[in-house]
Amino acid sequence: MKQRYFRFSALLVFTLVAGQGLRAQDHPPRVEEAKSRPAAAPHVVNVPLLLFGTIPISTRSQEARKYAELAVDKYENVLLDDAVVQAEHSIEKDHNFALGYAVLSFTSRRSIPNEGALERAKALLPQATPDEQLMVRWMTSIQERNLLPAIASMNDLLKRYPKNKHVLYLTSEWLYNQQDFERSQKMLEYLLKLDPNFPPALNMLGYSYIASGHPDPARAIASLKRYIEVDPSSPNPEDSLGEVLRYAGDDQGSLEHYSAALQIDPTFFSSQLGLGDTLTLMGKYDEARANTTRRSSSPKTSAIYSTPFIKKL
Repeated sequence: MKQRYFRFSALLVFTLVAGQGLRAQDHPPRVEEAKSRPAAAPHVVNVPLLLFGTIPISTRSQEARKYAELAVDKYENVLLDDAVVQAEHSIEKDHNFALGYAVLSFTSRRSIPNEGALERAKALLPQATPDEQLMVRWMTSIQERNLLPAIASMNDLLKRYPKNKHVLYLTSEWLYNQQDFERSQKMLEYLLKLDPNFPPALNMLGYSYIASGHPDPARAIASLKRYIEVDPSSPNPEDSLGEVLRYAGDDQGSLEHYSAALQIDPTFFSSQLGLGDTLTLMGKYDEARANTTRRSSSPKTSAIYSTPFIKKL
């Protein structure tokens, strides 16, 4: 009985399997075209803008970057009022540009400090790129006289950008103002090897050679004469040489170069002041008074600092 049941079960299983096979043949599988899928959007990588072609910054505005660069350039060339204007344009183009606010506060500090820009730069710091943060910290720290973070940021910037002439110039200028003349001179001399025609470095090096603990008037004068050669349309090179010649004891040469600066720009207040001071030191009081009276109504176009060798820096 069991044997017959087994045969019957096997036959039933075979019949079912065979039937399924026949049904499968009755309805052969169909190959359908795969539905087309929309192509995946390409992954777009946001490449940061570069300040002076090297330093990544947070702004996506080309105009904000351009105005920030112009502000630094004007500052380096002692056009302080123009520097402030360009920095203001930068933040107008991007209200969240940390470095734009830092540059505005930095360039304003020698005339009317802009505390609002300083605080805004610090508030936006987390949104800045890492290297932009270094620049912002350095600029804000020196304004608040926080020397340790200023020095740390400066050293990190120099490690990151040892051949960027703007980083070299701004840090060497600060070292000069900290009376670290030796290190400032070395940085400026190195900068001029990278770019022998960089006017701001020629200017400041001239002052550095005569203001250091070991004055070298010949090198100071040579640097400033080179400054006149590379930037003949600006009154500042003539003015700088006039000032250094006065401190080197060449009063007549000083008068000549102050006068040359005023030939380029009759409103250049620094040379107006220098001319009057030199004539007074020479005992030519009437001539000094006449020059002061004649030029007293001229508009002031540059910021002046009374401490010798600081006003240009």
